[in-house]
Amino acid sequence: MTNLEALKHALRQHAASTSSSPKQPLSDTQYSAGFYTLVQSSGGATYRDFIVPLLSRLLDPLFVTRAGVSVLEIGPGPKSVLGSLPTGLRRQIKKYTAFEPNGLYVERLEQWLSSHSSEAELPLPCLDSPPDIRNDPFTLDHSAGANKIHDKFDVVLFCHSMYGMKPKRTYV
Repeated sequence: MTNLEALKHALRQHAASTSSSPKQPLSDTQYSAGFYTLVQSSGGATYRDFIVPLLSRLLDPLFVTRAGVSVLEIGPGPKSVLGSLPTGLRRQIKKYTAFEPNGLYVERLEQWLSSHSSEAELPLPCLDSPPDIRNDPFTLDHSAGANKIHDKFDVVLFCHSMYGMKPKRTYV
């Protein structure tokens, strides 16, 4: 019995010491590597088979009632999920603003939004102005200079961006 009690005591001490260690947010490179692994394993199928069809069904009623739609996307990553929508829906997007805190993703997102080949059109082909990509986290402090938004948006889309937002309930 003494050995069992000693073991319990040692385990509690170890657990207490490890849980109080400071937690550091992932670096841009670490986050990027983790997200890539997730998408390569089963995430691609999840986007294709679940997220894109559901998002299309949710957005379709709004998009068909307007001549153009403005979108604010929080944390789109290296490619916006909007680029996977059917062409008709993508053509309805006239204004696109994004907050992406990961500098690696901002660069890739800008390249992706401006790239097209002879076989494919731009991901968001009917924008009235260049996309507004901000290399900042989205915060609730609306007075912050880079984070200040004066516009209203028809759609606000939170992607894999909830990482680092606390408390999450307040943001949503």
